[in-house]
Amino acid sequence: MISAELPPGGVGAFLVWGDPALYDGTLRLLREGPADPPLEIVSVPGISSVQALAAAHGLILNRVGEPVLVTTGRRLAERGMPADVPDVVVMLDGRTAFADLPDTDLDIYWGAYLGTPRQILVAGDLREVTAEIVARRSAARAEAGWIMDVYLLRRR
Repeated sequence: MISAELPPGGVGAFLVWGDPALYDGTLRLLREGPADPPLEIVSVPGISSVQALAAAHGLILNRVGEPVLVTTGRRLAERGMPADVPDVVVMLDGRTAFADLPDTDLDIYWGAYLGTPRQILVAGDLREVTAEIVARRSAARAEAGWIMDVYLLRRR
């Protein structure tokens, strides 16, 4: 499409939902694409989905002197909540891995369509709000045809 639609010397743009620096393949695809001449790629920073999540819930992502892990839903499903990291941001969790965690000491701060009029937020004890998040996520995805969400798991 770039080769066919972008005239020589033209300028094109991709709006990337979330954060192209975290778990996004847009920059890699553009760099590896068969453009002739090669593309000049400029990534313009903005507000990431992780920043939007923290702001929407009024959170500080880490606690004093503690790390924050940013991972994927797949990794969370495979390995569970790390015992040595109290705060974990999870992206790309199409299978709602949080719903299967055995931990009973976790709070979740979940958001979908962050920063848009569609924004949905749910927070609370993971065991108490899991069903609500799963239901709201499913309904929102059915209505819009897509969903982008992210969440923070926080050990109490």
